Amino acid sequence: MVENGLNALEINPYKEKVVIKPNLNLYKKPDLALIDGIESSSRELGGEVTRYDLMILSEDPVAADAVGANILGLNPLSVPHLKLAQEKGLGMARLEEIDVEEIN
Repeated sequence: MVENGLNALEINPYKEKVVIKPNLNLYKKPDLALIDGIESSSRELGGEVTRYDLMILSEDPVAADAVGANILGLNPLSVPHLKLAQEKGLGMARLEEIDVEEIN
């Protein structure tokens, strides 16, 4: 099982499916979301690794994931768990609503 804060993915090597488990954020929102963006693959479960040399911190875990998705070249609202999290009121996935500050 892989936890990324917004959803839990159960990966069974004997079956060709990924199951999204109930979200713990519906019960208790995290105080801080931190994404290690030093390097990342272009896909959630593998792929070519690219070096980004960044960290994403936010009090809003949905916004943190949305910014990360954007850095990877994705529209955050096209990512199913981000769209669902925003619809459930867990945070903001619309980039135009997120205040991003760069700290060097």
